[in-house]
Amino acid sequence: MAIGGLVLLGIIGAFAYFLFPNFITGILRGPSYNDIVRAQEHEIATFNHETEVVSSYLMNSRTIKIYRRIESIFGRSSYEDRIQKIGAERSNLVQKTVQDSTPQFIADAIFESPEEQEPSG
Repeated sequence: MAIGGLVLLGIIGAFAYFLFPNFITGILRGPSYNDIVRAQEHEIATFNHETEVVSSYLMNSRTIKIYRRIESIFGRSSYEDRIQKIGAERSNLVQKTVQDSTPQFIADAIFESPEEQEPSG
């Protein structure tokens, strides 16, 4: 009984492949190199936007302005250095992510067959 079910499933799978070969092949292969790069670029753009929002808050919010004034009166005024350090850490994180993922993307692009590559233009 189980073998008959597997055979029937195989026949249905083969029939679906002959009807929709590009769709089935796309599902089996996964995302293309270009899709992965686009997704990564979107994530980086989102991360950069988030960095701008955080920096804007750290520079312009009322609470932070009050904190900075109090710190300038009683403290060492190290707040500006901390803001720059946070910005540098976020920038380094993006650069490291791009640097770490680039070799894998290049390797995937090299081994991708020419008919699978999308035309540039």
